[in-house]
Amino acid sequence: MKKLIWFAIFALGVAMVVPASRTRIMTTLEPHLGAAGQIATRTTLGRLADDLEAAAGAAWPGGLPEQGDFNEWLIRQKGSTLQDQWGGDIWYQLTRSSFTVGSNGPDGTRGSEDDLTVTREVQNARRR
Repeated sequence: MKKLIWFAIFALGVAMVVPASRTRIMTTLEPHLGAAGQIATRTTLGRLADDLEAAAGAAWPGGLPEQGDFNEWLIRQKGSTLQDQWGGDIWYQLTRSSFTVGSNGPDGTRGSEDDLTVTREVQNARRR
């Protein structure tokens, strides 16, 4: 079974080198890759929202980052800023009673139908 899987991977790699077959393969795979990207990005956003929610109630030096400090907070907490599966930056919006983390989705345009967001209500949230 392992040999068959390795052969399939090799064959796919060879086929991707030929421009005509690459186009056909990518056209076939595109719907599946898009769904996988959405699942991965939703998972990233959910975990990030969990981390922010935990920070909201944390003692100093915790608290929710202000909107302008989000990238600095990400670097301190995660080691770098985060990007979605399409190479776009993950964004953050903070209001008095909630925060939203989001991705502009495959089209890269904020406010379009394919955006992915997670919003959490926060009560008595500490701000940095």
